[in-house]
Amino acid sequence: MEQTNGVVIYASKYGTTERYAQAFATLMGLPLCDLKQCQALASEPGIEKVYVFAPIYRRVIMGLPEISHVFDPAKVVKVFVVGMTSPEDHATIHFLQEQMLDYMPNATMQLLGGKIVFDDISMSDKMLLRVMYGFEKRKALADRTPTEQRLVEMFEEGKADMTDMTKIHDAVSLLE
Repeated sequence: MEQTNGVVIYASKYGTTERYAQAFATLMGLPLCDLKQCQALASEPGIEKVYVFAPIYRRVIMGLPEISHVFDPAKVVKVFVVGMTSPEDHATIHFLQEQMLDYMPNATMQLLGGKIVFDDISMSDKMLLRVMYGFEKRKALADRTPTEQRLVEMFEEGKADMTDMTKIHDAVSLLE
């Protein structure tokens, strides 16, 4: 599908979000731009649709304020949120959706599974995960949300990979 009136913007901390964004941009035939380098692209004439790929980091969707200042928020069609949030964790998904709508009121949101390898993350992120793990591990299993349980399992295994590129193909099919 060749489209020249759109652009794919991504923010990525460890690379999973970038891989999703690259796959989507390739399938859609759209230019791809890292959030940190997209200022010039925002002034290009004819951009009518913006697709955003952003990771969840500390319960915040990274890059939304910056993107909303660079691109007209009304042009943002869809925000793909990448992280370890469980699809069954409706409260967290609702929280993320409200956060997105604060910046991009016309956009829809789709959750994509992320990937974490404990050995590959920064020291500050390791410390944060240790604290979160300790807190969640003290809770009874029945009191944990699906996302909290996923965090416990990820910490104990040292990694988690929830990536699923078929979700990108499905999203493109729905947009065609």
